[in-house]
Amino acid sequence: MAVQFIRISLRGYGQKNPIASAQWTQTWELKKNDTAIHSLKHGSSAWEASIITFYEDELIAYKSETEPNEIFVASIEAAFTRITNWLNQRSIEKLNDLRSNGVKIDIFIGLWIDNDQFDLQLPPAFLSACGRLDLKIDIISNN
Repeated sequence: MAVQFIRISLRGYGQKNPIASAQWTQTWELKKNDTAIHSLKHGSSAWEASIITFYEDELIAYKSETEPNEIFVASIEAAFTRITNWLNQRSIEKLNDLRSNGVKIDIFIGLWIDNDQFDLQLPPAFLSACGRLDLKIDIISNN
């Protein structure tokens, strides 16, 4: 596996004013201690994205393991399962309310890779959940 680092987030951006933190929180039904969420950032100025980071990890965290690549892949797979379950509990109507105010919403997968390649499987259930919510998936490496 050539993926060294991965971050999976949901972004809201693209309007003239920052997304009100209450509106972002209510749309996504965010709750304290939600185990699917790694971190939350509210955009504080016009055009700055509000971001829910679901997962962030790197291969080096598993270097002491006998099979670090396999454990890293298993961690990524488990993250996609948690994210899928979380997305499946969300309402398209609430997202469309945000969209009607000019907010663009997508899934962002940021990667750091080596060997000019990456091996990343996006599970069908995750793709289905994104499709149901009309979420594009933006994958960027070595940004």
